Amino acid sequence: VISGESGAGKTETAKVTMRFLAQISRTGQEHGEMIQDKIISSSPILESFGNASTVRNMNSSRFGKYNTMNFNRVGHLKFAGIQTYLLEASRVVRQQPRERNFHVFYEMLAGLDDESMANLQLDGAEKYRLLYTEDAMPWSPGSPDHRREAAKFQELTAALGVFVTAETQTMFWEVLGALIHLGEVQFLDLSGDEGCPEGSDASPHRGPSMGTSLAASSPRAPAGSDDTAAEGPHVGVTPESSDHLWQAADLLGVSHLQLEDALKWKERKVNGSSSFSPRSKTQAEQTLQSIIKIIYKRLFDHIVARINESSQAGNTEANGKDVMGKINSMGTLDIYGFER
Repeated sequence: VISGESGAGKTETAKVTMRFLAQISRTGQEHGEMIQDKIISSSPILESFGNASTVRNMNSSRFGKYNTMNFNRVGHLKFAGIQTYLLEASRVVRQQPRERNFHVFYEMLAGLDDESMANLQLDGAEKYRLLYTEDAMPWSPGSPDHRREAAKFQELTAALGVFVTAETQTMFWEVLGALIHLGEVQFLDLSGDEGCPEGSDASPHRGPSMGTSLAASSPRAPAGSDDTAAEGPHVGVTPESSDHLWQAADLLGVSHLQLEDALKWKERKVNGSSSFSPRSKTQAEQTLQSIIKIIYKRLFDHIVARINESSQAGNTEANGKDVMGKINSMGTLDIYGFER
């Protein structure tokens, strides 16, 4: 167990420990170096997606990590694995003053080429709500900090190349870009007597488009909806942020109407039938934050799963096809540090 307060050096100690165990094991040089390379390559990936800058530590792990190294009876290193837990998903939507979101967002904005940034409809100099607290500003292009983030992104893409294709990496950036756009979405309260403000894309007489097709617009709530839902939504997306909602939906590969309705309406299913009721402005904001956190958590888990699949590929022991008792495991538990 490697523990300590934030900044004490737990993650670096864990990496040194794993390198040492790989070197002293009775493993063939080629096989041992392959596993060791994958263990080392996973470190910048997990740091980018799971670490963040806090008040006490510029590279604080915001998740727990259990590394396993599996040896056969004569001490040969056969395969390795990573188990993560307690990712601080709340950081994706909210940070304390003088703290930042996960590193990967800033590295991506600094490191992607102009064409990729245009495809994501992002601007590295923009102060996005998801990434910057009130007193924080983006790094100036060409500044030492900006160049450092860009170099980190190149290191990240090289490490990801060990486990996934370039096409899969592009999908990762699209998901992260969608989250940044979702962070820009803001809502209007339509529950008052003033109705829908002029210019808003949310009509007070349009029910959710969740009938037979979620992408199909309907003038009223679908059959089975309660009376409140039939009166119209209580919240709408502001005209200024509607483009961000559309862009996020496009990057995620979903209908923008489907995404918008999930934010505006709450669905209840009873005995096979659905009913809908409008969300309040506060509920819509909470739902949006939950969507962002869930997507990021699933992306993080997916990347860890891909690392494990690559590290265990071709090993019958890793796939549970060998006799129990032939494999001995040594685990390193890296507990992320307490900030307060």
